[in-house]
Amino acid sequence: MTEQIFSAETYYGKTKPVTLNTRLQRVGVYAIIIEDACVLMLKMSNGRYYFPGGGIEATESLEEALKREVREELGVEVEIGTLLYADNLIYYHDPFDYAAHCVRLFYACYPLTRNFNYENAEEANDFQAIEWVDLQDMNPSKFLPSVYHALNAIKKRIKER
Repeated sequence: MTEQIFSAETYYGKTKPVTLNTRLQRVGVYAIIIEDACVLMLKMSNGRYYFPGGGIEATESLEEALKREVREELGVEVEIGTLLYADNLIYYHDPFDYAAHCVRLFYACYPLTRNFNYENAEEANDFQAIEWVDLQDMNPSKFLPSVYHALNAIKKRIKER
C-alpha cells in the first residue's frame, strides 16, 4: 500500500510533501483583537505575522487554552467573544521538523489591559514584535498563505456584523 502524501504549508511560506505517518492532530485557538481597523498580531523571526494563540493542552477547555495562550504571548488577560472563523490545514514547522493537521478556531477577544509583552511566551526567542496590522493595507507577503486567507475571511465576517 502506498503512503498518502499531503502538501503542508511551512513556517517559511513554502510547501513540503509529508506522509500520513508523520502527521499529528492539533487543535489551536487564536485571539482576534481588533481596534481602529487594525488587528493585533505577533511578528515572528521569519518576518511574517501570526495570530496570538496556539495549541490546546490535554484537559484544557477551548476558553482555558485561549486565555493561557494570550497571557503567555501578549502578557494580558482577555474576555473571549464569539467564534469568528474556523479552518484546517496541514502545516510543517521547519524549525522543529514536524507536521501537523491543524484545526484552527479564531475568536474575537477583548484585552482587559494594554500592557502587551511576550516575555513569558515559550516561543519568545522566535518573536520579533507585537504590532497592530492595518486591515485596509495588508501585504500578502507579510503573512503565510493560510494566515492571510484566515485574516481575509475574518475581515469579511466582521463586515457582515
